[in-house]
Amino acid sequence: MSTPRKPTLSFIVPAMNEAPTIRTLFDGIQAHATPVCRSFEIIFIDDGSSDGTWDEMVKLADEYPDIIKAIRHRRNFSKANALAEGYKEAVGELVFTMDADLQDDPAEIPNFIEKLQTDNLDIVSGYKETRHDPWHKVLPSRVFNKIISRVSGVKLHDHNCGFKCYRNEVVKTLPMYGGMHRMVPSIAGIFGYRSGEIVVKHHPREFGVSKYGTRRILHGIADIVTIAFIKNYRDQPNHILGIVALLLANIALAISTAMSFFSTPEIVSQFANLLSTASLTSALVLFFLGMLAEIEVWRSLLPSGDHQIAEQRGRHNNGNQLQQSRATTPRQKRALVADDDPIISRVLSNILNKDGWDIETATNFEEAVTKIDSSISVAFVDVHMPGPKHKEAVRQMLEKAPDTRIVTVSSDDCDLVSNAAMHAGATTFLQKPINPTDVLSEAALALKSEAEAQEEDIPLAR
Repeated sequence: MSTPRKPTLSFIVPAMNEAPTIRTLFDGIQAHATPVCRSFEIIFIDDGSSDGTWDEMVKLADEYPDIIKAIRHRRNFSKANALAEGYKEAVGELVFTMDADLQDDPAEIPNFIEKLQTDNLDIVSGYKETRHDPWHKVLPSRVFNKIISRVSGVKLHDHNCGFKCYRNEVVKTLPMYGGMHRMVPSIAGIFGYRSGEIVVKHHPREFGVSKYGTRRILHGIADIVTIAFIKNYRDQPNHILGIVALLLANIALAISTAMSFFSTPEIVSQFANLLSTASLTSALVLFFLGMLAEIEVWRSLLPSGDHQIAEQRGRHNNGNQLQQSRATTPRQKRALVADDDPIISRVLSNILNKDGWDIETATNFEEAVTKIDSSISVAFVDVHMPGPKHKEAVRQMLEKAPDTRIVTVSSDDCDLVSNAAMHAGATTFLQKPINPTDVLSEAALALKSEAEAQEEDIPLAR
């Protein structure tokens, strides 16, 4: 069995008032991520800290600009909003979320990756089997996990654990707001993503204070109701609203019928009339809300475009056909090999030549920027070539040829420069010594037309 290719990693770390832990957490992530990845990045989000958390993040970003990105919120907007910000920025093939309080152990990083790749999962969640938290935090959490597992159908011991690993497509797909960070496996299950878990170490908190409060219990109950509604009625909201409306209407009818057959004291009659009126009013409100919700679902499922147009003739019609024909036109077998090492350049060129590719070569970034154009389908670029900064060179290349697949090449196993190049828009990364199969695979992906790429969900460009 072949060894799985090492992934690129993104770490998202939201923090509020965790200044003493930021540097230590970075050192731990760096030590344990480097051996198991091709490149990695860490995205720190300061969610309204009032201590020196932001200063610590800035220091790290200045020391390691190619792998650290620090983001500061104007105030505390919630952990879910901080994670959503990180999700937008993450470019790694696998995305980790971790708390900044050092209770999550970076030594578990290789175990998450192994579990995800071995079991072919989309999400791996940590399970803090032994917790070092007070009972008033542990007990409600266990009850919550039992209920949400039953409601969502996703059987995990610890939905709440902030230490998780995702495939990038998951974090780009799922909505994140309010308290939904606790519900990610449940929401992912609704979309058909597969979740698993591993037992992780949980260290006692040594710095700062817990952000857990009694309000979180009430929020958790509300989130469970939300998940149950979304899972069962997201495409048919009137099936629940209409049923409740019907029940309330029957209550109103039963009260009115009973009052017409029985003589009751005045105060009882007034109360019964009030209850009947309230039930009937609520039934009508829920009924029309259900209808509006159904209309919104129906509209969201309609194909985009002018639905009222039955037929077209002339220029606009031809223009659409022309656009469609361009989208399905195969791309050319032209490649750019940019490497200042003549041996590597020759090896790459030979691999591609044997597969029928026309080759352009460059030995520095200036030459690569000059030679690339829209006819080049794929460019293999050594990130350590002489010339301007690699990030600027990649941006210039993409400005000239936005649909070209940029593949960065480096001799380092977990290269920070390659990671920065991917931030600038490079598509992926290959490690020297070059594997011919990987080269031809990247070249084949570059040949996909835009229509084929959309059909097979393959990213052509940034």
